[in-house]
Amino acid sequence: MRTPLLLILLSILCMVAGAWTAYSDTLSDIPVPLSTVPQEPQEFATQYIRDYYESVCQPQWEKCIPNVQKTTRWKRAPELSRLIVEAAEDAGIHFIDLLVIVQYEAGFRWNPGVCKTKNEIGLTQVHGLARQGHDLSTPEGQLKAGATWYASRLEKCDDDPLRAMQAYMSGRCNAAVRGAARRMRDIRKLKKLFYGQ
Repeated sequence: MRTPLLLILLSILCMVAGAWTAYSDTLSDIPVPLSTVPQEPQEFATQYIRDYYESVCQPQWEKCIPNVQKTTRWKRAPELSRLIVEAAEDAGIHFIDLLVIVQYEAGFRWNPGVCKTKNEIGLTQVHGLARQGHDLSTPEGQLKAGATWYASRLEKCDDDPLRAMQAYMSGRCNAAVRGAARRMRDIRKLKKLFYGQ
């Protein structure tokens, strides 16, 4: 009697895991038109954010978000990209690293109060020690906190970007964190686009 119930539970678990894998894989394959890749960091970031909105968010918007918010998010892309580039430069990291962090952590949603399970806040979803010394009520503060934390993780993890991303996500350089490798793959892909390789 217990065996069929176990099999049913296992099959449900496998279906859920498969659905999540399929969904998360679509998030990492966000297209950037190769013919229109600008070379200035802020222009590149703006184009990437707008392409992200078009490819990922647009179908959801049409169902649940008024048209006003579509245009507001679209119009804020240049300002958000400027803040990302500035925060990355101040922290001494590549702007594409921070761009991908913001993409995965908040989906470029401009909402200072966004919190998750560990009280991660805002665009970079920082928590714990990463929050100290930063004004997290503003997008600028959130981005600076995330960029500074990632830079400190790079230093702590011997300048190994994958280990630094794992540490950004978990606090430890040697933690096997689901999604860290996907983020690094996207960072490499975007850097190749940016440098025209």
